[in-house]
Amino acid sequence: MAEKRKSGKDWRKTYQNAKTKVEKIEADIKERLRFLIKEHPDAIIGCSADIERTPFKAKSLDTARYLDNMEIDTVIRYVKIIESWLADQHPHQQQNLF
Repeated sequence: MAEKRKSGKDWRKTYQNAKTKVEKIEADIKERLRFLIKEHPDAIIGCSADIERTPFKAKSLDTARYLDNMEIDTVIRYVKIIESWLADQHPHQQQNLF
């Protein structure tokens, strides 16, 4: 039995479902960053380029407008930076096997 071809309406529905899933994932990632900022506002996320190398802390990201307009790749990068900082703060470091 031959499979029915998708119509334009079917493709639009498939596209909207995929778009909704991506938006939900992006919202979850941004919520993770908000949680990390709230729980660990003193996490160092970078340093300024001046002579003193002044550290930037996670609490500097805590403006909703700034976070909502941030690209998702940047949000993921900040989540990784804060999680790495947290791992470095733990006294028992796990050794990498590879």
